[in-house]
Amino acid sequence: VQDVSSRVIVIHRGTVRADGPPDQLVTQGTRARLRVRARCAALLLREIVAVLPGVVAESITTRGDDASDRSVCVLECSLQPGTDPSIELGERLQKAAIAVHELQLVLPTLEEYFYAITDGLDQQAEQEAAQEASLESSLGDAASEPCEPLGGAR
Repeated sequence: VQDVSSRVIVIHRGTVRADGPPDQLVTQGTRARLRVRARCAALLLREIVAVLPGVVAESITTRGDDASDRSVCVLECSLQPGTDPSIELGERLQKAAIAVHELQLVLPTLEEYFYAITDGLDQQAEQEAAQEASLESSLGDAASEPCEPLGGAR
């Protein structure tokens, strides 16, 4: 759908949740991922990436030797919607004379976007329904209890 559609409308539970070109919806509404393979210490690569605009620092994961400059390490992280720090990252890695094997921006799919904008709403609706059922149940229990007449008169 994403490759052949010029416009997508997402209707969720009778409400229009999104309307626009698929690429625009996906890039502005869902987090992309950044993947870097480079010959350097994993800690150094983490330090360089963590300060880039749009990088979700708590999402950074690295594989490789933390201290060795000779090993190839892999870093992956999430990005804020609509951001792409790959050019700035490439420039920083070049200035630091780090050999880059891969620098890839992985865009989310339309399916990931759909789940991102509807899943939270489904969870919220389920919580509201559970609270409503709980309230109705407690009111029903209170209504079934016999009432005492006011003032003690019978």
